[in-house]
Amino acid sequence: MVNIFKNDSKIKLLTFGLLIILISTLGCAEDVETVSKVSSTIANQGVIDEYNVYSSQYKIRVDAFNDAVNNWNVKLTAYNDYIKLTNDMSYFKRTSSTTQNEISLKASEVRSAGRDVQVQCSVFETHINDMLAFMEENKDSLMNYDSQMYMQQKSFLVEQKTRCESIDRTVDNVINELE
Repeated sequence: MVNIFKNDSKIKLLTFGLLIILISTLGCAEDVETVSKVSSTIANQGVIDEYNVYSSQYKIRVDAFNDAVNNWNVKLTAYNDYIKLTNDMSYFKRTSSTTQNEISLKASEVRSAGRDVQVQCSVFETHINDMLAFMEENKDSLMNYDSQMYMQQKSFLVEQKTRCESIDRTVDNVINELE
């Protein structure tokens, strides 16, 4: 995934540099420590802003993934219910082309919904990996901002990645059974 924030970081660094020069020239900062604190605060805010963008994108990705999983569950339940219904049918009705076509159609819907889950899972997992990499890259700033949030979020993302992988394996197994 392309990091669209790389150029923003360069712009923010230039802004920090200009701010330091401006503060120094205006005499607003009596010592280097004050300038350093201001720069650090602005740098941390840039990281926090970028983290917030990742978080809002995460919400979009997790919603899409959950919607795909819910849709797949509906299709799988409909398929299983129809299979139970066909088990109660007479041999003639169960083996009729109408019944077999309906089974085939429902199986196809489950496979299609399952593939959508796999696509959404892949997108979701990629976003989680990008977010974890960003968090690791900016660990110091994020820990300074809120260390408890950092640890909880990192743990939560790892759990979500594991959940995604588990669902992906389950979907893959069901798709393989239906083919």
